[in-house]
Amino acid sequence: MDHTDHTNLLRDGVATPGGVWADFGAGTGTFTLALAELLGPGAEIVAIDRDTSRLRANEQAMRTRFPETNARYVAADFTEALELPPLDGIVIANALHFAPDQAHVVELLGSYLGPRGPVTRRGVQH
Repeated sequence: MDHTDHTNLLRDGVATPGGVWADFGAGTGTFTLALAELLGPGAEIVAIDRDTSRLRANEQAMRTRFPETNARYVAADFTEALELPPLDGIVIANALHFAPDQAHVVELLGSYLGPRGPVTRRGVQH
């Protein structure tokens, strides 16, 4: 898979450009970069991962490809409560299966969503 494939996977879940989104388990930025493309300039993305070296790679990739996107990097375990702004959307690709109590994590992540943040699964809003 390449950047276009990752962007296409998220496309139906991003209804409008801009806003504040978080990429939980962001790693080196595969989906952070896809979000940046879909959200456009002026968007804010919070990339969260436990591995600081992977976050540094994510930051470098974002600065190179999408310097106009406001990105913040948080070294943390997303299964624990975090201080985040109200989010318009969440991406958690290839990370939820690592959580021991997935139902709790989904509930926690949902609590970060602001009024504009519907829960979307594979492009279908719920």
